[in-house]
Amino acid sequence: NRIYPVTLPFLTVFTWNFSLKFDSDHKASEIPKSETIEFADKSFRLVYTAKQLTNMVQITAQFSMFRRQFRADSYSNIKDYYDDIVKKMTETIQIKKKFNLLH
Repeated sequence: NRIYPVTLPFLTVFTWNFSLKFDSDHKASEIPKSETIEFADKSFRLVYTAKQLTNMVQITAQFSMFRRQFRADSYSNIKDYYDDIVKKMTETIQIKKKFNLLH
């Protein structure tokens, strides 16, 4: 059991942008679901947005930290929250070749 409080080094906002372009004879058959994942007391928030465009998938993820100090008994909840973020950020995009009857 943890006896010391959890102290994070600084408050922060990180934004990740990712674009995957592909040829017109391919399509994204599966993309991650857009969602917001918040810590129980709203001290952390991940806003994850995935969009499918014609020949591109765009993903934006913004992680915000609003608090630095937590009680020792919060450690397992913080760890679980970060596990959820890692799980979300490692979801896959499936690209498949379009079937064309004209060729």
